[in-house]
Amino acid sequence: MTVNYDSGAAKIIKPESDFFERFIQNMVQFFESGVPTVKPSETIAIMSVIEHGFAAAKSPYQWIQLPRD
Repeated sequence: MTVNYDSGAAKIIKPESDFFERFIQNMVQFFESGVPTVKPSETIAIMSVIEHGFAAAKSPYQWIQLPRD
């Protein structure tokens, strides 16, 4: 895996977990069965983190109010 930085530098790192293997297995299982392997609330929570991360990136050094639920 390669990590590219804004400065133009890059670093090659070796993933040390089985995350991607398990991710692909769960994704295939979902497409075969149509049944999600995670709770909808967990998906919404992750999407909220991503959404607020994008908002934070647009206004550096500013506090971003996060939802409590």
